[in-house]
Amino acid sequence: MTVVRQFDAHHRPASESAISILFARSRAHVLLLLAYITNQVEPTRAPTIEAYTSGRAGVCPMPTPLGSTSIVLLSISYRPYMKLFNISRPALRALTLGAAALVMTSTAFAHAHLVSSEPAANAEVTAATEVTIHFTEPLEPAFSKIELSDANGKPAAPAAAQVDKSDAKVMHLALPPLTAGRYAVQWTAVATDGHRTQGNFAFIVK
Repeated sequence: MTVVRQFDAHHRPASESAISILFARSRAHVLLLLAYITNQVEPTRAPTIEAYTSGRAGVCPMPTPLGSTSIVLLSISYRPYMKLFNISRPALRALTLGAAALVMTSTAFAHAHLVSSEPAANAEVTAATEVTIHFTEPLEPAFSKIELSDANGKPAAPAAAQVDKSDAKVMHLALPPLTAGRYAVQWTAVATDGHRTQGNFAFIVK
C-alpha cells in the first residue's frame, strides 16, 4: 500500500512543491527520487492525491512497493521555509540530494536474520521430523535453502527446503528418520530485496 500525505491543500504550482522525500527500503526507490528531483518537469499545477495514487501525475511515476515495504511520499511546499531560513533554491536542492544520499547509505536494508529455530541451536531431541527456521524478513524461495549434514559432514536430508506458503518469513526442511548423533544445519536466506545472509547451528539426536 502506498501512503501519500499532501501538505499543500491549495494545489500550489509545482515550483512550490518541488521537494519530495521518499522513504523506502529499496536503493532503486532512492535513485528514482534523485532522478525526480534533478529532472523534474514542472506542470502548471501540482498533482492531486488522486493523481499520485492512480499514476496520472505529470511527474516521475512512483514505484510500487517491494514486498511488504510501504512507500511514504511527503509532498511539501518549500517556499515558506526558504523565506524563513533564507535558503536559496540551489542550496535547498543540494540539501535534498544530501538527504536522499543519506537515506540510501544509512537505511537498514532488509537482511533476513534468524529469529528462532526448531530444533533450537544445541538442543537435544529424541526425534526430529523437520527443521523450521523463522526469519526477520520474507524470503525468496528460489534462492533460500536449508541443508543438514551428519557428524561426518555427509548430507543427511535429501529433500529441498521450502519457504512456508502462508508465511514467507518461515522456511522448513523435511527430515528422514535420523539416527542418534550430532547434526549441523546450514542455512542461506535471501530476502525479497536480494540481500543474502547465511548461518549455521547444530542439534543432537539422542
